[in-house]
Amino acid sequence: MRDMKIFTIFLFVIFLSICFILSNCTVKDPIGPFLSGSNNVEDTENEINDDTNGDTNGNGSSTNDGGIDYIIQHDWETNEEGWIINWGTAITNIEQSTTRAKSNNGSLAIIVNLNSTNTEGEATYFFNPSTTNLSKNKIHLWVFFPNGSQGDPGSPNTIQLIFRDSIWNSKYSHLMDLNNHISRNVWNEIIIDMQNEAWNYDDGCNLDELCGYGIKISRGPASTYSGSFTFYIDAYGWD
Repeated sequence: MRDMKIFTIFLFVIFLSICFILSNCTVKDPIGPFLSGSNNVEDTENEINDDTNGDTNGNGSSTNDGGIDYIIQHDWETNEEGWIINWGTAITNIEQSTTRAKSNNGSLAIIVNLNSTNTEGEATYFFNPSTTNLSKNKIHLWVFFPNGSQGDPGSPNTIQLIFRDSIWNSKYSHLMDLNNHISRNVWNEIIIDMQNEAWNYDDGCNLDELCGYGIKISRGPASTYSGSFTFYIDAYGWD
């Protein structure tokens, strides 16, 4: 009987010890905290944001700077992803590039030759069937233009985002000139609010049934500029 009592007390002491150890343990989060970038994209109509940290290593190339909180449709990591020269003579070539990038490691390089003969050019992505409805979205695109690409300060070169529907009607966004609206040698974010955009040109394009979108570059209408340069686009998408 005495041995049974001693054994019972022994088990009780062990039980108390286990309870004490468990009460002082803390369970660590196996995943850890989620980190968010400090340069989030602002949801602003027709906004152009300058990313002055676009050149991260001092030699003209850059890597992912964050600040992207929308769904990217094109980031050009391995190829041109179906983008082509569609119209005009000012764009001489497009190619996937790793020279600069806003998202990950690649972008689309667009080589331009602007002069009195080559005044406009478009790079476009087409898809079929035309079931993409962007009528209520905000479109995002990052662009990088080199110094000197603004052209004639009195009549600067311009860019526009373009959209086409299944019967080839088009919408062209407001003009963004490379002297006053786009900063050079940094990444700029373009945001187009499709519901509130002041279209520069619209012949009835149906945003409910798009079959293509892209970017247009134009020489200033009264410009005497003549020159060649390469600009880059990256992280095309929408929210």
